[in-house]
Amino acid sequence: MLEFDFGDAIENTLGVKRQSSDQLRKFVNTLRSSKVISLCSNLTSILPFYNKNSTSKFEFLANTTLSGGAYPCSALDCRLEKVNSLAHFSALYADRVLISDPFESLVFHYKTSSINRLREEFLAALEIVFYIADLVQCEFVGFAESKHYHFCRHCYSKYVAKETHFENRLREAEAFLDDLLQKEVSLEINFNRNHIDITASSNSSIYDRHDRIFELKNTYSESPIGNENRDDLIDQYSNEISNLYRKSEIENIMDDTIRQNYYSTLYGTSTLTTNTIDLLMLEFLNKNESRNINKNSVISDDFSHYVPLIRNASIKSLIKLRNNESESFSVYRDAMSKAIDEAQSSDSSNLKEIFRDIVQPEINNMNLAVRNTKTLLRDGVARDIIFGTGFVTLGVFSGLLPANIGQIIAALGGFHYAQGVFGKISDLLKQPPSIKDNKFYFLWKAQKIEGNWRNL
Repeated sequence: MLEFDFGDAIENTLGVKRQSSDQLRKFVNTLRSSKVISLCSNLTSILPFYNKNSTSKFEFLANTTLSGGAYPCSALDCRLEKVNSLAHFSALYADRVLISDPFESLVFHYKTSSINRLREEFLAALEIVFYIADLVQCEFVGFAESKHYHFCRHCYSKYVAKETHFENRLREAEAFLDDLLQKEVSLEINFNRNHIDITASSNSSIYDRHDRIFELKNTYSESPIGNENRDDLIDQYSNEISNLYRKSEIENIMDDTIRQNYYSTLYGTSTLTTNTIDLLMLEFLNKNESRNINKNSVISDDFSHYVPLIRNASIKSLIKLRNNESESFSVYRDAMSKAIDEAQSSDSSNLKEIFRDIVQPEINNMNLAVRNTKTLLRDGVARDIIFGTGFVTLGVFSGLLPANIGQIIAALGGFHYAQGVFGKISDLLKQPPSIKDNKFYFLWKAQKIEGNWRNL
């Protein structure tokens, strides 16, 4: 439990009380860009950051999507729905989940953003922080301390991945994603006067039944666009536009994966994602990795399972449930950790038996505990409790980055590249990755929460 009231600290920094979404939007729309940046810096200073080494497989770093980031969808409702999914997982099943600082990127990138875009992102950050405030207070959710020392994939490739092993893994991942997107995603391209709308959709699960909408500046036509030349433009430039789309998607996926890999390597956290395409890429890389990787590094098929989810319970009531039934939930995490350890040292034919004997009984106990606490979950509100399930699957990943990445970043001096540093990096990269350095990747899929869950 935090020693200060996190919600009050946010309100005091803003100078306004916690409000409805409409009232919060009205407040944000009165702010100039300089005031937004000042508030972002002040809010970042009061966030509880965690930079200690993890001691549990159930301490996670959430991916951009679950952290409420603008990828893959920048619509506020969609982003908050993902945060709600994260909140339900954190409240019941995690020791702690770390998310990105939602204010940090605004400070670093505000000069390239319009005032309207800056306000929209600031509003989204406030909505996210207010929604998870109770979980932050209980330290079930915290923030990953970055100070922008992580690089994009291009910088890692240029400065860090000088050993062939890591350079090849970066290229393999990008090639896999490019091939997957070409096979599984269809594009609908529409030329307008000033921009190009691209709708990306997939019949497979890689986009999780959510079309992606992209907008490009129209640099292909200076004349007015009618129906006839619109079709001609699509025929002429569709391949080039498709390549731009795939490049953008790959950059987003790779940058997020590398960021997670960086922090999981530095602090020993497991990675939590809700994007199927992330896990597909990691499993592909594992299958291609033959050196120093345990044969059971991909265990998702045998360890995939469902856990109870209360679809219309408030965050406060979920925290009460966890506190009242703490043994049931902690024993589940202990059982999962034990099963994972046994899976990595056992024959692959025994994985289903390991999960059935060690983990499944604890899932049954959790189901019973949840269904026996209906009064607690109602939290004084007259409504029926709707029970559902969340899907958990996991795998082990040897990483896209060296195990001593922290030393390498220190040698580079953060973002400041120094002449002659490659000799130091070469020494740091001599040791190949080993099974003890592997990280755990968890995929979390919550059933869509129905109703006005933002007011729960």
